[in-house]
Amino acid sequence: MTGMAGFKTILSDWGADRRIKCYVATTPATPDGYPTSEEDKAFLAATMSDDATATTAFGALTGGKLNNAWMNQKTKRSRESSDLEAVKGYYDMWLNEDFSKELSEAKVQTTVLVIGGPNDLPGFQQEYFDKTLAIWLPNVAFEYMDNAGHYPMQETPILFASLVEKHLANSISLSH
Repeated sequence: MTGMAGFKTILSDWGADRRIKCYVATTPATPDGYPTSEEDKAFLAATMSDDATATTAFGALTGGKLNNAWMNQKTKRSRESSDLEAVKGYYDMWLNEDFSKELSEAKVQTTVLVIGGPNDLPGFQQEYFDKTLAIWLPNVAFEYMDNAGHYPMQETPILFASLVEKHLANSISLSH
């Protein structure tokens, strides 16, 4: 849930002491906010309080390919580990903030790896990232995991960990 916050952080860091060497963004909402309709906004708002809607959303984020047990567990864990006011804040950020122009103009050189999957929703897929992040970030690389949607860290954990480790190792070696 922190993709936009991460982009905002590297933007803030770029103008300051430039302490951040690299960033891994997993299926992030882009700095222009998630592209959505009024109907989708209402659906997203309902996920915050209605378990059936949340379960449906978790299914949609994985292309509907995971079983009900996984979606139910994801909903249960989300309810147990999330603060409702924090979730509302994230939704507000995703749907109403846009700092894409500021990010683009800053020419942030921080190395960024974006990990995504073709089973995710359109605003988290390669086509959308190609016309947003690929233009705004000079040092961005993309990895799309064939058998994943919005949760590659759970859907394809070993490959996900390998990609993150490789990115961190390469970024550290470049900074020395």
